[in-house]
Amino acid sequence: MYGRASDGEKRRQDTTAESTSPLFEAEQSVLGGLMLDNEAWDRVAERVIDRISTAAHIG
Repeated sequence: MYGRASDGEKRRQDTTAESTSPLFEAEQSVLGGLMLDNEAWDRVAERVIDRISTAAHIG
């Protein structure tokens, strides 16, 4: 019962930490908006495209 966390538990903890970051929440908001209004992509593409390829998204 007590001891090291399994790999699955560790991945779950890592995912929880990522999902609460402001960057993750901002990305969720943008993607959610695009799902609601697909034509919105043209309005946000120039602002978003540079940020998608930042170091935070690379491995």
